Amino acid sequence: MGSASCVVDAEVGDAPLGTDVVEAAASKPSQRATMPPELRAAYIAAVQAGASEAYSAEQGGAAVRVHNPAQRFGAELTTSGVTLAPSEGQGDWRWSVATVGYGCDSALDPVQAAAPTIAEGRIEYRRGDLVEWYVNGPLGLEQGFTLASAPACRAAGGGPVTVALEAQSSLEAALAEGGDAVEWRDAEGQAVVRYTDLHVVDATGKVLPAKLAVNAGQVSLQVDDTGAVYPVVVDPLVWVEEEKLLPASGAVNVDFGRSVAISGDTAVVGAAYERTTVSGNLRNAGAAYVFVRSGSTWTQQARLTCNDSGIGDGCGWFGFAVAISGDTIAATAPSKSGTGGSAVGAVYVFVGSGSSWTLEQKLSASDGAPYDSFGQSVALDGDTLVASSQSHDHSVSNAGAAYVFTRSGSTWTQQQELVASDAADSDEFGRSVSISGDSIVVGAPQDDAPGSNQGSAYVFVRSGSSWTQQAKLVKWGTVSGLYFGHSVAISGDSVIVGAYYYSNPWNNSGAAYVFVRSGSSWTGQQVLAPTSPSAYDYFGMSVAIQGDRAVIGATGGDAPSVSETGSAYVFERSGSTWTQQQELFASDGAASDIFGTSIALDGDTVVVGASGDDDFGSGSGSAYVFTLEDI
Repeated sequence: MGSASCVVDAEVGDAPLGTDVVEAAASKPSQRATMPPELRAAYIAAVQAGASEAYSAEQGGAAVRVHNPAQRFGAELTTSGVTLAPSEGQGDWRWSVATVGYGCDSALDPVQAAAPTIAEGRIEYRRGDLVEWYVNGPLGLEQGFTLASAPACRAAGGGPVTVALEAQSSLEAALAEGGDAVEWRDAEGQAVVRYTDLHVVDATGKVLPAKLAVNAGQVSLQVDDTGAVYPVVVDPLVWVEEEKLLPASGAVNVDFGRSVAISGDTAVVGAAYERTTVSGNLRNAGAAYVFVRSGSTWTQQARLTCNDSGIGDGCGWFGFAVAISGDTIAATAPSKSGTGGSAVGAVYVFVGSGSSWTLEQKLSASDGAPYDSFGQSVALDGDTLVASSQSHDHSVSNAGAAYVFTRSGSTWTQQQELVASDAADSDEFGRSVSISGDSIVVGAPQDDAPGSNQGSAYVFVRSGSSWTQQAKLVKWGTVSGLYFGHSVAISGDSVIVGAYYYSNPWNNSGAAYVFVRSGSSWTGQQVLAPTSPSAYDYFGMSVAIQGDRAVIGATGGDAPSVSETGSAYVFERSGSTWTQQQELFASDGAASDIFGTSIALDGDTVVVGASGDDDFGSGSGSAYVFTLEDI
């Protein structure tokens, strides 16, 4: 199926001569520039086809209406065309498009008038030999054209087959740099609506050369149908830009997006493998990037690094885990060497003032030892911080530990070392940690209860200055091999535990377990899984929870011929029942992006890491920001 979509940096031809080109500001780099168009088309088709009922169309007289929760807009389709408007609180722009001509570039005929109808999951305008159709889904409002036969002007020597669209908007139209996208921008020059990814196929699946053009306010889709077998399918998509976070300068294999955190209008993204030269040698020093939001725009504010790079380790994977609470950021360096030996690990705490971030203190475990990797995970809530060492030899080898620090003034002091009451060899206690007020949850995915390497999670509560283990959470049911506790999150009296090796109904499709507390007792509430799970989705690789909303990453989610693009699922709780509401995708998803590597949630804002994204080269990484609607 062909694909031309409103997504930045598509694979299309240059703008034709004579086109009225409005120069665009340089767009963000994107791996779509090198992704084969066939794979991009398959990705779009798969995501749109899997849309939930939330994207369904409703017929009302001569009009059809759709709502797009992922893109945060509504659309009305009438005999006059299609009009998009943002959801409440998401802006005040309007964008309308109508198909007005079909034929050759120099000989266009008006299209037949038609009213929209709903047929087999899509909305259609039947205009004789030209069928215009739409599919609403997470990537936007897909607009397609099926051309039954070549227009008569082609036999008479006319130019490329052309479909002409008349677009009107409160936004300003421009052909993006390179001629590969049409953008509609607001008064600040920010792209709001995009139209690109032109990809056209004939009845045999042959890809046909195609171009986008903007001429005197009209958008044209131009197709070279030489040798084509009809029908021909042209398949664009209209979408509203999500924010994609990238470092100001990037490089390959930096793992940007391995960790993410958000608090209010500030987000932090870790890039643990960012390299630097130490004593003439390249080391995986790492960095953490701070982004701030103004309106709907995110801007890089700072790049944080350690201040004590050593000869052997640089900064020791600085940014491997990050956390933020208000104006305080914690970034870990689990491979950092110190007085205790190699890979003892460290956690760096920064405080913000205005637009500046300053190192407040470097934290170390009181009993740190070589290869403890202190800083495997970190969580922060106000003046309390918890960081873990999953390889710490507490009582037995590699049992793991978590350390709680508290701040008084500007000084952090270790308050307590947390260990499992039944610590055993290689439990990996501390693979994940999360904190909410006076409660901490620690994941131990290799714990042998209730079976070998099944995993568990431990809840600790604070009374005064002392922490005690309140509960040990384990999976229920007969499914085994879970890696339960690889990811954990807590919000008030609710805990969510990721088990990405969960294999029901498919091998390693993944799951997430929700527990709730009443008094001091914890009870399993529900096992969460996608409505349409697949093998090796790894759902539960990352988790976040706040109140009655949870977001869960599935890094292995595939589209046809595009493996490990990844996705993230939004669940909402009503009473005691959780229901899947949305599935989030990267608009430019590609193979091995592993979108969903990390998840952060604050209110209606979700940050999703995609550490395998390739904008600056293989494995450079990225992070995406989504604004969720109240559901």
